[in-house]
Amino acid sequence: MSYCKAGDKPTVRYKFGTGNEKTFKSPYAPIEVITKNTPVDATSNYNQQGFRIGLSSINAGNIGLIITDYKFVTAQGILCFIWKACGEYSWGTGSSCPAGSIELAAGCPAHLVTAYSASFYEFNTNVKCPSPNVDKSSIEVRYNGLTIFQDQGNGTVTFDVQCSNCPDGQCECKTSEYPGYCCSDCNSLTGEIATIKSAVKVLNSKGSVSHV
Repeated sequence: MSYCKAGDKPTVRYKFGTGNEKTFKSPYAPIEVITKNTPVDATSNYNQQGFRIGLSSINAGNIGLIITDYKFVTAQGILCFIWKACGEYSWGTGSSCPAGSIELAAGCPAHLVTAYSASFYEFNTNVKCPSPNVDKSSIEVRYNGLTIFQDQGNGTVTFDVQCSNCPDGQCECKTSEYPGYCCSDCNSLTGEIATIKSAVKVLNSKGSVSHV
């Protein structure tokens, strides 16, 4: 969904579950805000509960794994298969893993195997991780189709978008003091203006107000 108009400086306030509120201020508008009930970098293969796959490739033979997500990438010119094992939430860097091996890369929470002519011989969603991954959700902000911000956390993500310097229901007033504006309740301000207009009318009717 699109928020704000060109020239606005949108502020996105969001939080995950019962966590603390966070803020992202976009220098661009309009923006699109997308939320998902999956980690920020999850593919369409992601399953929080996990699943078992069997992979067959010419160089690595048959591999059986219980994982939560996977994808194919090209690392140093080699087509590779990487995955997130149970309990892992982030991809590692495929090119840092030794070509032709299956192992946990040093410093990278991901696994890689070169996969020439790779094909699946098993895909079983009835076999799951011993413990499901923690429920994570994510939020992404886009401008002109490009991702300018993203974050993830535990629990369901909720958010609201403020298009001007002041929150909804408040009017922006210029001031000489930092940050150059202040916010006033629009209803109260409207009431005060109406009161002043009424007083001026009364004084004017009594001839107490002179016009130069």
